[in-house]
Amino acid sequence: MPVSVGVGTSSVTVSGDGGTCTARWSTDGGKATEVHVRFGDIDRREGRDGEVSTSIGPWQSCPVATVQPFVKDHGGAVATGESPHVHKVDPRIDAGQLSVQWSQNDEHKVLVTNNNAIDTYGMGNETNLYVGSPSNPVLVGWDGTSTAVTVPDGVPDDAQWFVKVTINGEKSSQTEWARISGTRHKLPVMPTPDPSTPGPAPSPSPTGTTDPVQPSAAFVRMAHTHMIHILMPFTNTQGA
Repeated sequence: MPVSVGVGTSSVTVSGDGGTCTARWSTDGGKATEVHVRFGDIDRREGRDGEVSTSIGPWQSCPVATVQPFVKDHGGAVATGESPHVHKVDPRIDAGQLSVQWSQNDEHKVLVTNNNAIDTYGMGNETNLYVGSPSNPVLVGWDGTSTAVTVPDGVPDDAQWFVKVTINGEKSSQTEWARISGTRHKLPVMPTPDPSTPGPAPSPSPTGTTDPVQPSAAFVRMAHTHMIHILMPFTNTQGA
């Protein structure tokens, strides 16, 4: 078991700056000549007082540091240090892998291509498409994956497009804008028929006269029914 009598007492603190975390320790009293430091991927003996640093990735926290003083094989109490630091970075947006083009089938839609252009480092995020400028954006709406997006009315042909990606951290969020180019393909405008314009006149027959108006189907059925009623009495008389 570790024996702390005569070894000394160590204390340790942890701080972070960007992607670097540092553990600093000191040892008071006792005869300890070294300490055993564990800090991230560091696991080794160091002097009584000192510091070590380790790197962390985007949106990672500093590891916990432990320091234990030693006199040869006799170890003292383990001291622990930690920091709330998180290496917060902006999302990565490669604008060269994003494109917006007006749909050739619907002038109210744009087609968005995203070739793995957005990296949020596995963090929860919100991705949206905007039109206008970062100072006066108009939300279009986009989930970051769909391709056909309906745009608001009145968007000009030469509109500027932006993608806004927000990474939600514990107490803050990081946002990045990237401009996207777009080209609009307007559909041809078909003329609307004027209801006040008269329809085409009846076509003349080969003899030069106008084709007679053909009776309707309802009129033909009615005439046929009346003919049956007229003929029936004559048929009954002949059969008597």
